[in-house]
Amino acid sequence: MSNKETVGKIIKVKKLWWLKINKKPIRTTSLDGAIFPSSLQVQYRVSGKEHIGKKIVTWDNSFTQVGQEVIVVYNEDKPQKILSLRKK
Repeated sequence: MSNKETVGKIIKVKKLWWLKINKKPIRTTSLDGAIFPSSLQVQYRVSGKEHIGKKIVTWDNSFTQVGQEVIVVYNEDKPQKILSLRKK
């Protein structure tokens, strides 16, 4: 049971506008320091089999574009479940 990595491609991005995360303790406006997470749908291949998984991330918008490649971390026993994503 070890974690493995592969390269995947973002195929769908959905902005979660109703889930605001405040990154600053003191804000001047309601959106000052606010981040809205995105739900990513990622397509990746493990041992010749295609998988599509979902993961919620709090990255900047410039890093959540359809067609962008990301590093997918998955468990060797359950490759269909994404443990984490990293920017490539």
